[in-house]
Amino acid sequence: MSAQPIHSQSIPPLISFILPVFDVPAELVKACIQSILLLPISSEQREIIVVDDGNAVPVCQLISEFTSSVHIIRQVNAGLSAARNAALDCAQGQYIQFVDADDMLLVKGYTQCLKLLDQQKPDMIMFRFRHHQNEKTFSIKLLGPMTGTQMLLRHNLRASAWSYIFKREILGELRFIPDLFHEDEAFTPLLVLRAHSLYITRIPAYYYRQRPQSIMSDTAATHIDRRLADQMTIIVSLRQEANRLARQEHDALSRRVAQLTMDLIYNTWKLTHSPKRIRRLLLRLRKERLYPLPGKCYTAKYTIFRLLINSISFVAGQ
Repeated sequence: MSAQPIHSQSIPPLISFILPVFDVPAELVKACIQSILLLPISSEQREIIVVDDGNAVPVCQLISEFTSSVHIIRQVNAGLSAARNAALDCAQGQYIQFVDADDMLLVKGYTQCLKLLDQQKPDMIMFRFRHHQNEKTFSIKLLGPMTGTQMLLRHNLRASAWSYIFKREILGELRFIPDLFHEDEAFTPLLVLRAHSLYITRIPAYYYRQRPQSIMSDTAATHIDRRLADQMTIIVSLRQEANRLARQEHDALSRRVAQLTMDLIYNTWKLTHSPKRIRRLLLRLRKERLYPLPGKCYTAKYTIFRLLINSISFVAGQ
């Protein structure tokens, strides 16, 4: 499949909404699209790109009532990263919003983000999510503007690709790594570093469903092994990227690398309960110069964990 622009207007739409679809019930996909159509923007201001990632039943048949409002890309099943990349190569919007097809935008909250987009013209807006659709109350507290580097130096990052709006022009050649679990963790920090004007808001603008059939709920041993291995791949890759950056950007990305390393150690124990696996992991991290964890006070949680894990010298074979 060759990537071709799919919007013919001389003036590009405000936002391209990108929805990869694979093995998602039709009613959830429809609800997701409907939540976008309910936003207070015109059809000229929005571009909805649905990527049919090899569904058994073509998505165009599942959402026939919406085909006049969306653009559909159909491809052989290649995974979430490849589906998002295919849409990115075609998107024409000034901004990009990823939406998982089994989730929804919260109209009231997302409308506030659109107002901020119009007023400030930022490179990126990060918002919050909820596990329910209740929008009766929420805070509009706002932090920013700041650069992406400042954000990574001072704040914790939620890497989920659906948790922010970003200006398409900062993307450049950056794309998701195919065939990788936790692909957002590899993509989002590098995207954030490209932002010159970023806002963090407490506005809940996204409804995140937790489905028992989701990838993150799979507890098979082979799946857990793959997840942990991919986390390690991402950490090493980001560390290599950090080593190529100027001092401040290096420090910002290194903070994220240290926190991801902490998460990997914790997840390895939580998912396997194996002292042998922890020992093997710490030896690998030591070889990669990622352990002991850096002596930084990034957060209280990080500091406590660092002191505890760095004190277990026998595990690392010291």
